[in-house]
Amino acid sequence: MLAESKFRTRGDFIRRPDNSPCQNQAPVKTFMSTTFVPTNKISTSQPGGSALPSLRRNVVWTMGGNAIYSGCQWLMLVILAKLGSTDTVGTFALAIALAGPVVMLANLQLRWVQATDRNGEFEFNDCLTLRCVCSALAIIVILGIGLLAGYPAQTFWVIAAIAFAKAAESFSDVIYGWYQQHERMELISQSLMIRGPVSVIAICLGFWLTGNLAVATWALGIAWTATLLFFDVPRAIRFRGETNSPPFAFRWNHQRLKKIFIKSLPVGLTSGVVALEASIPRFVVERELGTGELGVFAAMAYILMAAYMIIQAVNQSALPRLAKYQNENNTSGFRTVLWNLVGIGIAVGMALVVGTALLGKPFLHYAYSPEYAQQPGILTAIMVGCAIMFAFRPAEVALLSMRRFWLLLVLHACGLPVLVATTIWMVKQYGLSGAAYAMIAQATMHGIVVTILYLTIARRKQPAT
Repeated sequence: MLAESKFRTRGDFIRRPDNSPCQNQAPVKTFMSTTFVPTNKISTSQPGGSALPSLRRNVVWTMGGNAIYSGCQWLMLVILAKLGSTDTVGTFALAIALAGPVVMLANLQLRWVQATDRNGEFEFNDCLTLRCVCSALAIIVILGIGLLAGYPAQTFWVIAAIAFAKAAESFSDVIYGWYQQHERMELISQSLMIRGPVSVIAICLGFWLTGNLAVATWALGIAWTATLLFFDVPRAIRFRGETNSPPFAFRWNHQRLKKIFIKSLPVGLTSGVVALEASIPRFVVERELGTGELGVFAAMAYILMAAYMIIQAVNQSALPRLAKYQNENNTSGFRTVLWNLVGIGIAVGMALVVGTALLGKPFLHYAYSPEYAQQPGILTAIMVGCAIMFAFRPAEVALLSMRRFWLLLVLHACGLPVLVATTIWMVKQYGLSGAAYAMIAQATMHGIVVTILYLTIARRKQPAT
């Protein structure tokens, strides 16, 4: 009774004197009054009752943060090209190509699952615990592949450093998923704006002082870990207070972890297959043409990856809103957001094609070295594939918002053998240009199929299973 005297009763509700009920609480009637107990449903307002940030504001923040971060990632490659050789760049690209699919699979794309979880089905602590287990397994698998493949010691230590760096990045990513669930994209962008420049400084100093790629890559891993510990974690603790969320803890609840794993497995497998699709041209080039040619191809292809990071970030910022409209059966709002994404993708893709067609050769000459500028047509061909991919990508994002995870997995898995066969044949026939042609073919076939699937599902309006 003493505790209840602090509240004023009005009708069936008891209100707190200082704050309104927490957004994650729901009224429950007792014999004498009504109190509030936690519920997992995600509110459509921010802490304090304010409206969600506008989608335009989220897109601007996301594009800004990812433009800086992807630019810094590209600068790392430029530094290695300037201070090292094509073999240096090729070894770095090979390590990323090997670690990338394993890490993406282990991540289970929890960030996408968190972002589309409009009913609070999963808690952050459960996602954090699952990420810890999966990241540890990913490191073990990557090191095992590096040993079994018989790479030289220098290459193996670069692979190990990339595995360590990616593990640190994965913990930042699960925090980003929590922010994204609440549509607080500016918090993600602020972290990226710090991590990007720190990465450039770390790899530049590491390679410049030692001339050793393994040392430079380990410096990169330490920089990402420092960003996690000294920026991402403290900021997440403050955000926990803003959202009245439970304290952070590694909580082993077998049933809940199993439920999250099963739900996220298809999208995790899909992301692993997608990462493998990006790595296949690099594996084929390295095997057929050598590490030096891989360095040239990777330097060109990374411009695509930098642009893809920006487009992917825009799609990620729109994903919670698409999931919200899907949940509310708001067809008009859903289509408006989707067409905006298509427009952005086409505009960015066309700008890249025109820009590389006009300025590709001098760009490669001055950004890297004359050795990289000998085949500027390859860069233009890569950008054509990039433009096709950007134009069709929103259809896949729409399927993600509908939580059609298994469908996307089947789609990518079926296309993987075709990509492998096409890439091997084209590289043998046309050399380095063949890898770019294979990327164009894969982007076109996949884009057409995924668009047909989305239009079919949207027309039938079948609920996700």
